[in-house]
Amino acid sequence: MSFDFFPRTFGIIESMYRFEIPNHSLSVPFLLVGQVNEPQILFDQTFISFHPVLIGHHVEETLILINKENRSFHYQFLERCFINGTTNTDLIIEPSLSGLIPANTRLPLRFIFRPTQNRTYTYILQCRIDETIELLNINIKGEGFANLSNIQCETIDGNHYDLIPIQNGTNEIRFDDVLIGNTASRQIEISNDGKYAFDFNFINDNQQDLGPFTITPMKGTVTNSQKQICQITFEPRTREHRSLIQRLIHLNILNGLKYDLILIGQTTTPNINFSFLSFNFGSCFVYRAGMPENICQLVITNQDTKDHTIECLYQSTAQLMIDFKTGLISSKQNTICKLTFYPREQKIYRENIQFEIDGLTIVNVVIEGEGVDFRVELAEPKHKILNLGKNNK
Repeated sequence: MSFDFFPRTFGIIESMYRFEIPNHSLSVPFLLVGQVNEPQILFDQTFISFHPVLIGHHVEETLILINKENRSFHYQFLERCFINGTTNTDLIIEPSLSGLIPANTRLPLRFIFRPTQNRTYTYILQCRIDETIELLNINIKGEGFANLSNIQCETIDGNHYDLIPIQNGTNEIRFDDVLIGNTASRQIEISNDGKYAFDFNFINDNQQDLGPFTITPMKGTVTNSQKQICQITFEPRTREHRSLIQRLIHLNILNGLKYDLILIGQTTTPNINFSFLSFNFGSCFVYRAGMPENICQLVITNQDTKDHTIECLYQSTAQLMIDFKTGLISSKQNTICKLTFYPREQKIYRENIQFEIDGLTIVNVVIEGEGVDFRVELAEPKHKILNLGKNNK
């Protein structure tokens, strides 16, 4: 006679039976008692709280599955517990979701959290153990976040527009018609719309010298819900800066978006008007003392809104005298440069007069003329012979 015990609940279970043989008036009672205990299999902890993780990165924690029994058991995590929202790949377990834990051992399991969305995650994982009724539960919380940056650039009229990240193109920031010696600037506004601080930095392409461009600050940290103003300044100072100048700059948000900026600087010359840039005295008699002078006046007018310094680099010569005083020309004012031509011999003269504005910009004025000798001729060659007729005394 044998009895099979198939428990469905935990604890002590009793069952009464009676064995009878009626023909022999035999009756024997049986009390069957069984005790059901859960296997001593458990996790060393039942709660995991991951610290906030940047989207695209991961963090992990290790839990220990402990088997205190003298036999091995099979375990399996229920896959439905991993579905959180619309994803089921943000949390994985290594080495696997199921397996065998030998008798009297401790099995480490790695829980890897790799968020793909900017939100909070909550899991209640359930692990089934063979020959047990109750499931082992693990509560897991985590948070995924993104560095939510917004970059705006100031226009020349003070408005702002959004810069586009590198995957969408390149941003062009222009500084047009800047006088050499003057300064123009634009503001870059970096806003942090996320929950956590992020770092940023500007990197010039191939470590190329920025030349007349400066950026302040080049790097920094923006805390959540705050803004950082960066100043890009274009300050041409030398003659080498008179051409179109371009520099490629990279703006990197650490673990976030990246931006390419092309800085374009275009200089212009001061608005100084010269009444002429070339003058021809024509044919003039070779000069001798006492003769009338050949004079012209060059009027130089400052039509700019700022004052400028003008210097004449030409040194007076015997054939061309320059009467000009180097100095400051106020805005909307003018000055006179007197030029006197003294031809010393019979030939064609050509002189290049250079004026330097603010020590940077050169303006050339060409002066021409011809020296001729005295020569008196009859307008009509036939009058060379004059017949006076007979002369009677």
